[in-house]
Parts: sequence; C-alpha cells; structure tokens
Amino acid sequence: DSSLERLGRSLEFSTKDSTSSELQVSQHRQACILTLLRVLDNILSDPQRSNAKTRKIKVDNAVFWKRAGEWDGSIEFLVACGFSSIGSASHLGLGIPQYLKFECEDNLRREHLLHGRECLVRFA
Repeated sequence: DSSLERLGRSLEFSTKDSTSSELQVSQHRQACILTLLRVLDNILSDPQRSNAKTRKIKVDNAVFWKRAGEWDGSIEFLVACGFSSIGSASHLGLGIPQYLKFECEDNLRREHLLHGRECLVRFA
C-alpha cells in the first residue's frame, strides 16, 4: 500500500461513525488534503529557501495534527515526498516523529514534491 492509499482509507473510515455526516467526512478529507498541499506548495514556491519555517513541521502542533498529522499515512506521505523524520513524539504514538524537515532541494527531491502534489490533487 502506498502512503496515499493508507491516508485515503484512514480519512474515509476514521471519520465514518454513527455521528459523522457525509459533510463532516468531506470536510475532514478536504482539510487534510489542503493542509498537505499547502505544506508542499510553500516549499515549491520558495526555491531559494528564504523561509526556513516552511521546511520544518512540528508534528504535534495542534493545528497540523488535527488537520493532517493524525491520519494514518499522512506522515509517511510527507516522508515519501522528501521530508526527514527527526526525534520522537511518543506521546502521539509509536513511530511518530517530533518534526518533519525538508532539508535540501535537489532536482530529485523537487520531483518527489511535484509527484506528491500531483497525487494529492488527483486524490481530492
């Protein structure tokens, strides 16, 4: 399974319970996709690396975690796009990194970002 497929299943099944409406499921899915797209777009739009904040994500940041980080496959998706895992946020679960960092932008990493972005757009 790809991280994007796991993410899709996680968004579909984790938000479907007896109290979730179709609208709520759609909103959770869109918030996650938009958050991940924003992360990728911020890096792609700053090739000179002038804003270091766009290249490092504190995984347990409340906003990031609620919108994207908590969904199975989202962290792996960003790693597949070229992010490195740093540290451990064990209070969130086994194997969850404290930070995700995009350190260098060579052509191969840029291709990973573009491919990840393309997959997310198709997924949406």
